[in-house]
Amino acid sequence: MAHLASNQIPSHQQTVTTDQYHYLAAQRQAITQTKASYGTAMVVSLELHLPQGSLAPSLSCSNDMIERFLKCLQGSIDQAVLHRSKLEGHSLHCRVQNACQRIMVDDEQSAFEMVLYLNPDAFDGLRVLDMTGKGLMSLIKQAWAKMLGIPLVQGAGLVVSGQPSVTYR
Repeated sequence: MAHLASNQIPSHQQTVTTDQYHYLAAQRQAITQTKASYGTAMVVSLELHLPQGSLAPSLSCSNDMIERFLKCLQGSIDQAVLHRSKLEGHSLHCRVQNACQRIMVDDEQSAFEMVLYLNPDAFDGLRVLDMTGKGLMSLIKQAWAKMLGIPLVQGAGLVVSGQPSVTYR
């Protein structure tokens, strides 16, 4: 998997980068923000692929795509966390932090390598691999399919989970 090379420095509003240095810097910032808010950061690593034959989006288009995906995902997580809070009788909160890099998975097919950071209560409450379709991976797959405007069955196959979750204290 080859990473796209770029010397462009992302602005503070840019969501997606194309170089390893800025991707690692975004990861550090997201970990710091999550730990500052919650004391611990739970990490989920993903690859979000585009449908076969899709052209590599521009950096501007990539930012729009990822921002729409994150907005949809945050909304779904908010609903799930609210439902869970009512069941457990205490409030849970979750603000997803992220770092994202556009990558090339082969000569012509691009994807996004992403790391999501959540607080442990929300992470545990959502259950990463919930078989009811309401777990975190299900919410991620639903948000990606919705952002692409394709059926969930097709969109789910475009989300690849990376390494198992990691905890930063």
